[in-house]
Amino acid sequence: MNQSSYMPRILVYQVADSTIMEDYLRFYGFEVISSTSENVKEKASDGNYDLCIIDHYNGLELLNFLRNIDDKIPIIFVSSKYHVEYIVEALNSGADDYVCIPYNLEELVCR
Repeated sequence: MNQSSYMPRILVYQVADSTIMEDYLRFYGFEVISSTSENVKEKASDGNYDLCIIDHYNGLELLNFLRNIDDKIPIIFVSSKYHVEYIVEALNSGADDYVCIPYNLEELVCR
């Protein structure tokens, strides 16, 4: 009997280079779909994702867009904006978690 293995799909939108994070997530068995500011909305609309990791830069607009597509998908903000007002704003706007840069990759995988 052939068993297919399911790889959780993660949509990643980062302003900065996220290659190391993406490689790390792939190593731990996630299917990572990278997006840019030009195609993130298209990719978000096209796929069924188990998680979205998005940069806080223009993130609230993107967060609202993602919530209109799927109000249950977990969304983690990753940002260098570490002041409490940014974190509270993101969480109150519908983000499920907020991770400040620099972050530990193991911690991100656990979240």
